[in-house]
Amino acid sequence: MLKQIKKWSSLGCVSLGLVLGGITQAQAAYPEKPVKLVVNYPAGGYIDIVSRLVGEYASNKIGQPVIIENRPGAAGAVGGQYVARQPADGYTFLMGLDTLYTVNPYVYKNMNFSPTEDLEPISRVGSFNQVLLARSGTNINSLEEFLAASKDKSMFYSSSGVGTPGHLAMEMFNQTLSLDNEHAPYAGNAAAAQALLRGDVEVGFLAIGVNFQYIGSGDFVPLATSGLQRDERIPNVLTLQETGVQELSDFHVEMGHVMMAPKGTDAEVMQLWSQLIAEAFADPEIHQKLISFNLIPSTSSPEQTRTYLDKEAQRWQQVVETAGISLD
Repeated sequence: MLKQIKKWSSLGCVSLGLVLGGITQAQAAYPEKPVKLVVNYPAGGYIDIVSRLVGEYASNKIGQPVIIENRPGAAGAVGGQYVARQPADGYTFLMGLDTLYTVNPYVYKNMNFSPTEDLEPISRVGSFNQVLLARSGTNINSLEEFLAASKDKSMFYSSSGVGTPGHLAMEMFNQTLSLDNEHAPYAGNAAAAQALLRGDVEVGFLAIGVNFQYIGSGDFVPLATSGLQRDERIPNVLTLQETGVQELSDFHVEMGHVMMAPKGTDAEVMQLWSQLIAEAFADPEIHQKLISFNLIPSTSSPEQTRTYLDKEAQRWQQVVETAGISLD
């Protein structure tokens, strides 16, 4: 067990000091070498950008480099499996979508590791909503009109791929309202948005940030957002809970990023990193950048993170099995 965290000359932070209180002076300091933060998606995406913000902030606090390493593939499983097989010594962590833990075990038949058993949750690292969109110029200009049209016939909706947040959000929506809208998966949000622009599909359940330009230009009509709270960039758009549809009074879909460690990582080290993330997100400059990325600056303790992920996993298991979503 790692028993001492190095005294950071730059910290001067009461809250982090409380985390480190009671750690003895007798053992080797942590960290003694660079820390690796593995991002299981390609460089340049929001999760990669957020990871670099956190890494830079943490590096300044701990006095050691935080190295970002991108290991994309298999909906996050490539990077997740790599981290799960690293020593649980506090020097390798994972930054990925929470769907690796809450969705992938039920969607993918042939995972070579178990995210729920082989990884330890540390903290949520920002969350995001989806928005239900229709193309401007159609007869769908409100949620009510969409629901009326959906009851007359099955409608096609685009998403950024099978098992992605938009696909899952719409399947939960379909199941909640007993609708039969049909899925048209595309390779990413940009392709899904283009399909909606062309009129290949009637609606899309897509990420807000990527499609904000089309909402602002009037090409897309936002019908409702998926989260518990309205999105700051489109504050006049109701959440699905607020629309007055009785079946949607408890409906919410809010996914995000999560930091995890190999199973068996020292609890004090995980608590330290959870606190570092919380303090990074409280920094005004970082906070504002997160908002500009259309991310909600949510964080949590290791215990809160596991509780949240386990609860979400139960919800998504039911959705996935009911919808029959499956990938090799």
